[in-house]
Amino acid sequence: MSKPSSLQRARRSWVVFVVVVLLILVAVILGAAQRAQKMSSEAPSSSAQQFSQAAPGTKTKIVVEIEKQDADGNIAAKLLNAQGEQVYTRTTTPVTIHADGKTRYVMGKASDVRQAAIVHVTGTVDPDHRVQAEQIVILTGYVQVH
Repeated sequence: MSKPSSLQRARRSWVVFVVVVLLILVAVILGAAQRAQKMSSEAPSSSAQQFSQAAPGTKTKIVVEIEKQDADGNIAAKLLNAQGEQVYTRTTTPVTIHADGKTRYVMGKASDVRQAAIVHVTGTVDPDHRVQAEQIVILTGYVQVH
């Protein structure tokens, strides 16, 4: 048997390189798909009825319209009901939220939480039925409220 020529070795090297690149691309695409599926399978935002029945210690996701915020991180808001992914309706359900130094802000910053702002809050319901915010996503300008 003869030794492979340098052209054959180069061809094999390119084939191996292309296969490795394709495998990496497949892994990246599958990883992104799994993350997207996990995000979409997380609990949807609570309705007024679901929120009012949430027990202390329950994780909740709510969309609210901010009424006011004090210097201690207490936020007064009204719960919004989802009518789709980008359309919400107002309710009369009051919500108190507490944000602190551990609260993460997405698509904005803490200063974006002001009167009439629309935010998506992920947090835990405390015994006073206040939501301890872990994450606040600023939705103002991205959603419609009717």
